[in-house]
Amino acid sequence: MAALRSLSWILGLLVATSPLAAAQAQTYPTRTLTMIAPWTAGGAVGTVARIVASTLTERLGKTVVVENRSGDGSTIGTAAAAGTPQPIAGRPHARG
Repeated sequence: MAALRSLSWILGLLVATSPLAAAQAQTYPTRTLTMIAPWTAGGAVGTVARIVASTLTERLGKTVVVENRSGDGSTIGTAAAAGTPQPIAGRPHARG
């Protein structure tokens, strides 16, 4: 009885994880990636972001673009990366 219960559990686990194996078989990423650097271009953050983007492009086989979104003490770039609306100028807690 215990052996049958163990076998049922193992078969259930295999059936439950089979969709995960199919999902992993897909190629990722399927499009160009954008890396947001929340400071001005030419600084240390932009330079490191471009080095990382170059390495990712080689390893993933897809283009990685660095987009500098500076302003408001990096709040604009951080909001863009998080997918939230841009802050209204002069009112950092208000969203447009």
